Amino acid sequence: IEIEARISGLDEANQSITLNLGVGVLEVAITAQTLMDDDRDSRDERFNFEDLMVGDFLEIEAMDVDGALIATRVDREDEDEDEEEISLQAPVDEFVAEESITLLGLQFAVDSETEYESIGGADVPATAFFAQISSGFLVKLEDEDPLDGIADELEFEDPSRPDGGYEFDDHDDDNDDSGSDDESCEVASDDSDDDSYSSNSSGGSDSSDGSDGSS
Repeated sequence: IEIEARISGLDEANQSITLNLGVGVLEVAITAQTLMDDDRDSRDERFNFEDLMVGDFLEIEAMDVDGALIATRVDREDEDEDEEEISLQAPVDEFVAEESITLLGLQFAVDSETEYESIGGADVPATAFFAQISSGFLVKLEDEDPLDGIADELEFEDPSRPDGGYEFDDHDDDNDDSGSDDESCEVASDDSDDDSYSSNSSGGSDSSDGSDGSS
């Protein structure tokens, strides 16, 4: 599961964050195994839960464990505070063809301006998209500024890559000091070693347990 959204609430006692998705909120737990990275220009090299603030824009990869979302990776990004947008990648709960789609219990409308991408990656009309979809299919939804609860883009995601890491912009590589501009790289596998990540624990490991492929 992937979520890109702003923090609307923090629960320090339970180490969880609440994210605003426009049509509702999602709660995501942070654990000692969560890989955390600050990708802002003013990045915090020792980024952890205590550094999070309401209003921060996050990119999150998570697992659904018995209905609870557990973050495996959290990236804090620079994002214009005057613009609101969200992205949500998750299995489809249900849908009404050419009317709405529900992911993680959140229902988003679609309209004549919604853009669709088929399983093969081609741009298609709404009728063709909904003819291919079924409950449980992995879909990515984007609601761009203004955040109005209407999906601006809907596309299928490859179920063989359920962590969806290749979709995330990963600016936390070690090329910052070499002067190389690697912002075009969009590959961010949780199985790779990345010394710029910090675990949300003073004694934790900096490598993922690789368990986020269950979503």
